[in-house]
Amino acid sequence: MASQLPVGPLDQFILFGDSITEKSNDQEHGFAFASALQNAYMLKLDVINRGFGGYNTNNAVEILPAILPAPSQARVRFLAIFFGANDSNLGPPLMDTQYVSIPDFAQNLRDLISHPLVAAHDPPPRIILITPPPIEETFIAREDEKNGYTEVKRYNRNTALYAEAVTKVGKETGTPVVDLWSVFMTKAGWVGGYCEDGLPMPGSIAAGFSDVLKSFLDDGLHLTPAGYKIMFEEVLKVIGENWPDQTPEALKSLRDLHGLKFCKTIIMKFATILGLAGTVAAHGFVSGIVADGVATEGWQISYYYDIVNGVPVPDTPGWYEEALDIGFIPPTEYQDPNIACHKNAVNANVSATVAAGGTVKFQWTEWPHGIGPVLTYVANCGGDCKDADKTALKFVKIDESGIDLDTQVWAAGKLMEDGDVWTTTVPESLAPGHYVFRHEIIACHGCSSLNGAQNYPFCVNIDVTGSGTENPEGTVATSLYDKNDPGIFFNPYVTMTDYQIPGPALWTGN
Repeated sequence: MASQLPVGPLDQFILFGDSITEKSNDQEHGFAFASALQNAYMLKLDVINRGFGGYNTNNAVEILPAILPAPSQARVRFLAIFFGANDSNLGPPLMDTQYVSIPDFAQNLRDLISHPLVAAHDPPPRIILITPPPIEETFIAREDEKNGYTEVKRYNRNTALYAEAVTKVGKETGTPVVDLWSVFMTKAGWVGGYCEDGLPMPGSIAAGFSDVLKSFLDDGLHLTPAGYKIMFEEVLKVIGENWPDQTPEALKSLRDLHGLKFCKTIIMKFATILGLAGTVAAHGFVSGIVADGVATEGWQISYYYDIVNGVPVPDTPGWYEEALDIGFIPPTEYQDPNIACHKNAVNANVSATVAAGGTVKFQWTEWPHGIGPVLTYVANCGGDCKDADKTALKFVKIDESGIDLDTQVWAAGKLMEDGDVWTTTVPESLAPGHYVFRHEIIACHGCSSLNGAQNYPFCVNIDVTGSGTENPEGTVATSLYDKNDPGIFFNPYVTMTDYQIPGPALWTGN
C-alpha cells in the first residue's frame, strides 16, 4: 500500500488576497473560511493562507513570486485570487490610497493568471477568481468620520464595478469566478446587476442601513462568520461545478493512500470517543437514536475497522454501512441499492422500540451544511427486519421539512441549531410491526449543478407498538428520487419563494 503514497508534500491550495483572506483563519467569533477549507481537505491538500492586509492587485503582482513555491518544492493544485476591496478604495486623495483603476485592476488579474511562475507548474494550478464583497456604506461612514474623513471613501456602486471586472476577466480567460458581490446582494434583495440605474442599491447610504449586508459584513467591509460560511459554500460549489474530481469528497486522503488499518482504527476510535467523527471528513452520520426516551447507540464508522481487525463489535439497531469517508450518495446512484441505507448497507440484527404516536430522535455527528431538506421514511419488513431485502423494502415518508420561507432557514440548518438532532413523530395510526426507519439529509449546497445533491441516508430497525391499523403502500428506494427533481436540481442561493421537497408524498397517518 505504501507504493500509493505521493512523493513529497501534499499539493497546495493557496488563498491569495487582502485582509479579508488574512482574517479567514480567525475562529474567535465563529465560522472561518480558511479553517473550514483546511478541515474539508484534511490530509488531501495543504490549504495555505497568503492574505495581506491593505494589499491591492499592484502589490499582488509584486509579491506573487514570494508566495508561490517552485514546482520542485510543492505543486499548487488550486490558487484562489481574492482582491478588489482595496483597489476600489477611492480616496481621498487618490494618490494616498490603495486605489487601482478598473483597467489596471483587470490587467493585474490577467497578469496573475498568466504569470510565468504559475504556468511553471505542470499541470497548471486550477485558478478561482473571487469578486470583492459589497460595501455597507452607512457603517463604514462611522469609521471614516472617526479617522477624520469628511466623506465616505468606499462606495458599493464602485465596488460593484470591480466585481463586474472580475467576472469579465474570468469569462475572457476561462477562469471560474465566485461572484461574492452578487451572492450577498441577491440575499439583500438586489436584482439590478452591477449598476444602480437610478435606484439606490443596498449598502449605499441612499438606500439606508442594510441589516442583511451587515449580517455578512463585520465592519461594513470584512466578513462575519456568516459571510465566510457563504464564501466557503460558494467556493466548494465552483469546485464541484468545474472540477468534480477535485472536491473534498472525491480526493483520497494521505491516510487512505497509506492504508494502515490499525492506525486508522485507532484514529477513528478516538474521533468517535471525542464526538469528532463528523468533522474528520466534514460530513456526518446518525450515531444514535432516542426512541420514546430510550437512547440507543447506532452503527459507528469505527466498527468497520474493528471488524477488519478482528475486534468484536456490539449489536446496534443501526444498519452496517461502508461510507468510510463519511460521504454521500450522489444522484448518479439514485437507481443503485446504495440509496436505500447508504453504501453497501447490511441489515442490523437487533431493533429499538417506539410506540405509535411516540418520537424518535436521530442524533447526528457534527453536521456542517445548513442547506437542504431532512426526511424520515418507514418500511414494514413483514417479518424480522434482519432478514429483509433492502431492494424490496417499500418506504413511506412520515416526516419531511424543507425551508422556512419566512426566515429562509433550511431544515438542515434547524437540525444544526438543535445540536445536530432531528425529532420525528411516528403517526398514531401506523400499524404495529417490525420497521426499517430510513432517516436522511439531502445536502443541497451543490444543487445548482446537475448531480450536485448529496444524499446521506441511514437506516435503523425499530419495532412499532400500539393499536394503529394503517399499513400504507410505499415506494422502493431506487424509485424515491430522480436527478432532475425540482427539489434536487435547483438554485439554493436565491431567495426561495417555493420549494418542492423531494420524494413521494408525505403520509401523515390520516
